[in-house]
Amino acid sequence: MSASKKYLPQESVEQALLLTDLTEKNQPDHAVRLLLNEVLQGLAARGWPRAQLQIGPRVVSAEENYGLLGYDPTEITLGSEHTRWVDEHSLLRTQTTSQIPAALQQAAEVRQPGQTILLAAPGITFRRDSRDRWHCAEPH
Repeated sequence: MSASKKYLPQESVEQALLLTDLTEKNQPDHAVRLLLNEVLQGLAARGWPRAQLQIGPRVVSAEENYGLLGYDPTEITLGSEHTRWVDEHSLLRTQTTSQIPAALQQAAEVRQPGQTILLAAPGITFRRDSRDRWHCAEPH
């Protein structure tokens, strides 16, 4: 992963870690959490198994966030214009999909033949780009 990197100051990392994740249970629940619940309940009502929520750390390795998901190491996304680097190998996650490879490995160990498993990875993410009307700047 060799794109140009600028590292966040420690204060910025600490501030990002203090932000409220609107998908987490809070009192009162935020509309984002209520929407997540509605989606998961709707899937269950249609016969899907109960979702296994993947709640992971906000700081992840570049391998988890990009490498295991098949990103090319020269991808522009790995640059500091898009990624908030904490150090040479760690960043504020840009996607909750970073939790899926490990979750799939765990699921493969316990899944019974023919069993359907539903994984859901909600959570706050940090990215710097706003490419179009469907993508917003951090956090989201």
